[in-house]
Amino acid sequence: MELFEDYITNPSFIEAYGFNNKWLLYVEDESDIPFWDAIINHIFPEKYDIKPAVTGSENKRGKSHLEKLIDKLNEHFLIAIDSDFDFVCQNGRLPHSYNINSIKYILQTYTYSRESLQYSPKNIKDVMRRTKYTISSNIDITKIINIFSDISFEILINFLYLKEKNIEIIVDNKKFTESSLVKLIRLPNKCKITDFNFNINEVFFNQHKQKVCIVENKLDALITDKSDYTAFKKSLLDKGINISNAFLFISGHLYEDFIHQIFEHVIRILLDKEIKRLKSETHGTDLSDKILKLKTHFREYCSYKTMIYQKSIDPSDFYIQKIYEDVNKVIST
Repeated sequence: MELFEDYITNPSFIEAYGFNNKWLLYVEDESDIPFWDAIINHIFPEKYDIKPAVTGSENKRGKSHLEKLIDKLNEHFLIAIDSDFDFVCQNGRLPHSYNINSIKYILQTYTYSRESLQYSPKNIKDVMRRTKYTISSNIDITKIINIFSDISFEILINFLYLKEKNIEIIVDNKKFTESSLVKLIRLPNKCKITDFNFNINEVFFNQHKQKVCIVENKLDALITDKSDYTAFKKSLLDKGINISNAFLFISGHLYEDFIHQIFEHVIRILLDKEIKRLKSETHGTDLSDKILKLKTHFREYCSYKTMIYQKSIDPSDFYIQKIYEDVNKVIST
């Protein structure tokens, strides 16, 4: 008895059934649809219908379920997934990482996730500019992202090398996993990223880097073949990873949360500044009304998560260009 997946991936079935006269591109879940829709339509307008992955009787979604369809893929039926570490660490999850990097009907983000690309410094800077009432923030968001990337770079390279070589990572008698890495790099909640005038808190970031470096050195001590490590690091640099964009290759949710922390920090300061301004200009019951209006504005018109999600992808981005190249290779000539 044939499974539903056998029908849905069959080119003849796809052509006969219709699907709005389009071929199919399946993504990990519904939230990925706008990103991949923009990608595929840039190269093949109106040719593919984008759908969330649904496999098996439990209707589960996600990358692992899409990977079950790999041997059924064709130009009529594609899948698009987050790379996670599969692009930068191709021996760490065989055979899946090999398939992702060799089968042309699998589109990947190259960066850890599509959030990594949607939360580009260019997009974040534009959304930050629009997050205001009457007072603007002059925070140097690009510099803060660079600092975060710098903190993450060396320990990420060490972690990827050990993962690539299937070397068990033990730190302080405990297994050090991707979750451990994320927990280490993550900033504390409501930390003081800047002062009241948006000057970056260099002392805080230096202290955070020192904490990360302690573990980074412990990972480095596990690397015995330094020449092999140097060659691996060069291969990552050749793939485009560098000290200023390492944030693209760590957990997408970690980087996303980091950006959210910055926005929440900025909004708290802007609210304080605006309320201080209103108190100097307004008295009596009008003050309460104006403060309520202020808070309503930030809640309803400064939803930074929505604004980022709705931002267009940057077609000039290096990894977006790589995805475009992959899409162009999909249809046989």
